[in-house]
Amino acid sequence: MMEPDVEANLWDAIAILDELKLPYALAGALTLGIYGKGRATRDADLLIDGTAESLVALRRTAGVRGFSVDEAWLQYNPGIRDTNLRLLRNGVPVDLMLPRDDQDRSACLRRRQCRVGDRDLWVVTPEDFILQKIKAGRPRDFDDVIPFFTRQRDQLDHGYLNEWALRLGVREEL
Repeated sequence: MMEPDVEANLWDAIAILDELKLPYALAGALTLGIYGKGRATRDADLLIDGTAESLVALRRTAGVRGFSVDEAWLQYNPGIRDTNLRLLRNGVPVDLMLPRDDQDRSACLRRRQCRVGDRDLWVVTPEDFILQKIKAGRPRDFDDVIPFFTRQRDQLDHGYLNEWALRLGVREEL
């Protein structure tokens, strides 16, 4: 279950992506709730299969739909300025992220549709969620992947996980 402002912002951001015909996949902490045990979060993260031009179109359309762009966040995160856009409404962020590497591009291709309430939502696979969290490498990210190994170990594609972990240089973390 999501907080109302997080949920409203998520669905409105997805409506914009659908309007612009940009494929997306839910990533980040909200994904935990789709695949099992969720945790509290005050934002939504969407991986989008687009280009730098897509971010320009998203910026323009989001402004018309009541979102603002968090320019301060972009200023403090210059390394991802060309691949990320943080939208805000009612103080709740929605992070839109372009693929930054081949594994992110693979995650866009492998996304799967899940039912949330009475709506369908595209979500990264459990394997891609694990790899993205390991790439981020924060303690909370490592904690986020534990449920996948304790609850879904037999359903995971371990070959895919191992191949990408080796390619990304995160085998030890996996």
